[in-house]
This record gives sequence, structure tokens and C-alpha cells, in this order.
Amino acid sequence: MHISAEHQYAAFVNGTFAALGQYTDLPQSKVYQTHDISPAAAPGENQLWVRVYYQGTDSLTWQAGRAGLLFAIEEGGAVVCASGAQTLCAPAPAYDSLGVARLTTQLGFSFTYHQQREWPAPVPHSALCCAVPAPRTGSLKPRAIPHLILRAPAAAAVQSQGVFFSGPPGRTPGDACQYAALAYREREALFCRAGRPALPDARGLSFEAAEGDGVYLLLDLGEPLCGLLTLELDLPAGTRVDVAFGEHLEDLRVRSGIDGRSFCAVYYAAAGHRSFTHWFKRLGARYLQLYIHARRGTVHYAGLRPVEYPVNPRPQLACGDRLHTAVFNAAKATLHNCMHEHFEDCPWREQALYAMDSRLQMLCAYYAFGEYRLARESIRLLGRSLRPDGLLELCSPGKDRVTIPSFTLAWPCQLADYVLFSGDVAFGEEMLPIALRIAQAALGRVAASGLVPAYTQPGCWNFYEWSPGLDGGEIHRTAPLPARFDAPLSAFLILALQSISRLCGWLGKPDAAAGLGAAADRLGAALEAFWNESSGCYAAYLSPGGSRAHYAQLTQALILCSGACPAPRRSGLARRLLQGEGLLPLTLSSCFFRYEALLAEDGLAPAVFDEIARRWGGMLLNGARTFWETERGAEDFHRAGSLCHGWSAIPIYFYFAYGLGIRPTQPGFSAYVVAPAHTGVSFPSGSVLTPGGLLSIP
Repeated sequence: MHISAEHQYAAFVNGTFAALGQYTDLPQSKVYQTHDISPAAAPGENQLWVRVYYQGTDSLTWQAGRAGLLFAIEEGGAVVCASGAQTLCAPAPAYDSLGVARLTTQLGFSFTYHQQREWPAPVPHSALCCAVPAPRTGSLKPRAIPHLILRAPAAAAVQSQGVFFSGPPGRTPGDACQYAALAYREREALFCRAGRPALPDARGLSFEAAEGDGVYLLLDLGEPLCGLLTLELDLPAGTRVDVAFGEHLEDLRVRSGIDGRSFCAVYYAAAGHRSFTHWFKRLGARYLQLYIHARRGTVHYAGLRPVEYPVNPRPQLACGDRLHTAVFNAAKATLHNCMHEHFEDCPWREQALYAMDSRLQMLCAYYAFGEYRLARESIRLLGRSLRPDGLLELCSPGKDRVTIPSFTLAWPCQLADYVLFSGDVAFGEEMLPIALRIAQAALGRVAASGLVPAYTQPGCWNFYEWSPGLDGGEIHRTAPLPARFDAPLSAFLILALQSISRLCGWLGKPDAAAGLGAAADRLGAALEAFWNESSGCYAAYLSPGGSRAHYAQLTQALILCSGACPAPRRSGLARRLLQGEGLLPLTLSSCFFRYEALLAEDGLAPAVFDEIARRWGGMLLNGARTFWETERGAEDFHRAGSLCHGWSAIPIYFYFAYGLGIRPTQPGFSAYVVAPAHTGVSFPSGSVLTPGGLLSIP
């Protein structure tokens, strides 16, 4: 079966699940998937049902596009069935299509499902009508990355249980669960059995309560997962079940209502023993909490069916230190949990593809898994979101009212990284025009002074990292900002120009490479305007009148990485960056630049690896299974801090590139160095999966 949908599909042959997994493409550049459905097919007549979910509005993970489905069944090289005017269709009666709460602005909507409304089998033709053919322009492209793996339901342990009393009506489901009154009850009293229950349970976990509006169960999946919600319940007809999901238990319940975000789904049961899987949106969670609006019933299973991107286990790394080994393993789990149809910032709150975040994730994935396909298609997806003003959308394939200019400048860097590690110069050639348009648009804004002005217009968020003064301020502002020059923006532009220059060199375009390199050098010289001799460091901001403000580690790190710092002061500035005195510290989101700057200086590697042990090891000692968005954990971002965040996998990169010391110097590892830094930590052996095969040390 070849199939493409807007936005997501699940296909069933003769009532048996057969396929799902629409690539998260753009409406103007659709992708089709190919599935072998023969295991579900039978000789003679077969019945194909495809359920399609259409979001209908933009978010950071989808653009609205036009609702639709295309499919063709091929047997023996001939098409035997295809979508068209004869295809029968109808709205899915079991799902509510209106009035459904949003999970988040990034993820789009949750769902409300009524199992009693589900179509009977077979569905009467009177309930269906013929599809309406819709014109299409352009051809569909085949899926360029592997299909995701759908695992068996993950085990879930009952962490707590009791009865609940509902709060006042009118709230989102997430808020209703967040503020319901919970009353703990002993397992033996509620379940009439001893021991800590775990799911799935073949005989079923039966409960009976004499009070309350219903029974709650708090379930622990053991580790952060990303997958499809699956239920197997035996309840009275029409029983409502609210399923809250998340990563936090700081509220002594699953944190489901946060500033209007509703991390909750609603399921209405049909009578008897029924199973249900929501096929259309992956949920990121470690914990689930069921609020069952009934005093009697049986739970056979509630949890997630993990959905994973297939990765190669061959790359290996031995850390001669138990703490660094634990950090490495948790970083790999973090990274893998943020890889699906593209790289994601986090599986719980957003599942969004950002250029800055994904650049760091790609560098880790090249080493940890030898993964190049997902990087290539993520870069392509971002590049296709280029706007007329030379900036990328905030995320792709999503659409939003704002974008981050500094993140656009990370895209040429990730493109050059990809070509260097993969050796895929043909893709570099294909993407080069986009990189040049980004560079031309940015250079076209350079002022007569040689400095790059900040983007003052609404819709541009001057974000650099999650530190005070560098977080860009108000996101959705309506008024322009005062004129200002930003050193981090200039440094990011220099890094972008240097990356495109290297790319042009690999592609045999020396004149373009030289021109871009010269432009980067001119910007580097202009950065001297930010130097404060009395402070011995660079300011982040410069007003048109010449006053400097804001001194941060990130600014020093970026200028060191860009090569703009004059040689006589490099060593002193690097040690100032290491000590951090008088400088605003970095969060985890931008430690990459600090460590790259420090590791370029002799003798500072032990301090970098000690800091990794302290900061990442500190998260482990505080119970982390995967690494957090920031070190504040769940309490950051108004209690919405992600506890599995892709950019926090960066120890992988530093362990391989500097601990083991393997770094490519020419595309595809056609030339490379093996130069371990003197880190104070032993990395006795390891292997990297290069395009030419496994490269092992020793």
C-alpha cells in the first residue's frame, strides 16, 4: 500500500491494524509511505479502512494544509485498488471534532473519544458517502527515513490509588484533573488484593469504592517514553475516563494543567471488556493518571505503546569512569527519545523541530548512532520553510507568528556539519542556494558601521538562550523594539558564514568560499565595538549611542568560537569564561558553545569534563532517567520544565570528539584526527559509524 494523508492516518485490513505513520511533511511538498499489508490480507475480497486525523489549524508541528487521503494498493506490480471518487468516507463518529482542548500550542489538540459511538462491523453503506476528488499539483516524494517501530505496551506499575472528588465544571480536562480533590486509599481496600499491582494484568485489576466521584490510579512507566495511548478496560457504558499524562509528580499527582495547557485525553467507555489505542498523536510521559468516573470496574491495561526511531547499536564508547558512563547512557536515552519523524526538542510538551536544538542533537546522533538520514531530512524540512525575508519558520513543518533569527543562522552550521560527517556533498549542493539566501538576507542588514542590528520588528524574537537578558523578552509583541546591536547575533552570523564558506570549499567553489570568509572577517573586526577594556570582556548589547550593556558567558563563548577575539586576548578571555566571575552563567541550552571555546585552549579540558560530571551527574543524583531542559527541572518555565530535552544530550558529542578524540576533518571522514584531549577521564575505547564503515579506537 502506498499512502499519504493530511495529517495522520491509521490503516486497517479486514479489521486488523496494518499501518500508520505519515511523515510530518509540508502541505506543498507531500510525502507518501509504502507498507507491506499482506500479513493482514486474505485470498479473495478484502476490506481496507483508513482513519485519518486532520488537525485543521497551524501549530509548531503541522501546517493546516487541506484535508485529504491518497492511497493505492499494488499486487504483483499492478495497482488493484486506489483512492478516487468511488472511495467511501464519513466523519469518524467516535471522536469529537469540536470543543477539544489543546494539549499545547506546539502540539495541537488532545482528543475526546466515545467508544459507544464506534461504527459497527460491517459498517452500513448508508452511513457513508463518496469521496470528493481534490486537485493536486506536483508529485509526491517517497518517505526518505525508516518507518518508526511500534513496540508492545510498556509495563506500568500502580504508584498510588484512591478516590477523587471533581472540582467545579467549566475547566479544561487538564485543569479538572489538576485541581480534583484526591483521597488516598489502601490497595487492599480498593482492589481487594495484596501486593503492588502492575499492568498489563491478564485477570484484570478490579476496583470497588464506596465513595467519591470515581477512582484514580497513578501509573509509573519506569522511564520517560514516547508512544501511543492504549487502554484495556471493563467499565459500565458511558463511563468517562480522564487520562492525564506527563513527566512530573511534584504536585503529588501528574501535573496536567499548566497555564492553559491541558495534558489530558478523555475516553468514554462502551460496556464490557474493550480495548482502545489512539493512533494519531504520540504522547511523551513517564506517568499516567486515570480518573475513572465510576466506583466499580476493571483495568487490564493503561499505558503507552512506545514508538521509536530505529537506530544502529554498533557505535560504542567505553568511559573509564562510572559517573561519566551513567551520563553517557542517560544522554543516549534522552537523544533517542527525541528522534521520531524528525529531531524533536522534547517528546512531552512540543515535539518540535528547531534549527538550534536539532543542530546539537545531530552532532550527538552522528557519534551515538551513526545516524545521517534523519539529520538530512530534518535539515531539508527546515530549509523548505525559508520565508521571503530570508528567515526560517520558528519550527518546521509548523507555522507560527514569530521566528528566531539566531536559529535561522544555526541552519547553515548544521548543514555544513552534516556534509562533514556524512560526506553527502550532493545534498550540500542541493541546499547551498538556501544557505546563500540566508547569508545574503543577513548581510543585507549590516549597517555602515559594520555591525548587525537586532531585529526590531514584531514577529522576530531576539532569543539567544534561557538566561535573563538573553531570552529575547516578550515573544508576541506588537510594537517595534528600540534600535540596538547584538553581539550574539553577529557571532552567530559569523559562524553561519564560516560554515557556508567551508561548504563552498568542499563543493569546489573557491571564489564563493573566499568571499564569505572575508565577510565573516569583516564582521569579526566590527565586534571590537562590544569590547569593554575595563571589564575585560565583551558586552552583549550596544546602543546606537555607543553604550554597552549585559555581560554573559554566552557572549564570550560565541565570540571565541567565531574566531573574532584577537589572538593576544584569547587565552585570558577563555580563562575568564571558565571562571565566570562577573558573567551571567549559561543554561544547558548553550553549554555547547562554552565547552567548544574552552576546549580550544590547552589545559582546560579537565575543567570541562568536571563540569559535565557535576551538572549532568547532578541531574542523575536527583533521580533523572533522561536529562532536563534546564537544571531547575520541572519547576522551570512556570512549572512546565521538560525532563527529557534533546539539547541536553550534548555530553555524547564531547565524549566522542574530545574524550575519545575522533573528529572528521574532511567530508565523510575521508580525513580525520584521533586526538584525545587531556580530560582527566579515561576513554579507553570506542567506535564511530562513518559512511565508510565502523571506525574503532584502539
